[in-house]
Amino acid sequence: MKLTAKWLLPLLGLHLASAQAVCVVNDTDFKMYYEIENRNTGCPIPKERFHSGYLNAHEKRCHAHSSAEGDDWKIYRKDVITVYKIDGNQRQRACYKSVEGILNFLEVSYVANQWWCLDKSDYED
Repeated sequence: MKLTAKWLLPLLGLHLASAQAVCVVNDTDFKMYYEIENRNTGCPIPKERFHSGYLNAHEKRCHAHSSAEGDDWKIYRKDVITVYKIDGNQRQRACYKSVEGILNFLEVSYVANQWWCLDKSDYED
């Protein structure tokens, strides 16, 4: 037992040290565009309030609370995430969801002609 804890704690620390504040996961076969708006008003106030970008099929992209490495795994965030399917030159909204917590994520799936947008609160039920 002590040997397991001896190896597990450093690995856990390494994972937390490299953790990003918010991630968007594209579990579809489509190209997606996403926008993340941080709505934190308390301390620490985020240095970067808006992120956006494109995700290819089955790609994951993460963003930090600020450009400095550090305490993202400790910061409680309130994010609004909007995800669009790219169809030619048009954007079709697939998801719009508020996510709150530490180390937020939003997984976007398309199953049986329906969009599924799940965050960690959906898995905690």
